[in-house]
Amino acid sequence: MENQAIIKAKSENKTHIPQILPNGDSPKQLLAKHRYLLYKSRQKWTINQQERAEILFELYPEIKTAYHLSQ
Repeated sequence: MENQAIIKAKSENKTHIPQILPNGDSPKQLLAKHRYLLYKSRQKWTINQQERAEILFELYPEIKTAYHLSQ
């Protein structure tokens, strides 16, 4: 999604302004920061990781389903 928006903005000679989530990350940053979090059990998450996971699971319910199936 975000990559497509960046490409569209470039083709229109505009600056892409990413959506900023409540924690200050863009969706792309959120996904990048959570790739290792999903390998850990929920009990080992920090408070910051718990907050980010809540946002991640809200935006991407498929990831939430996959995470819960793997635990």
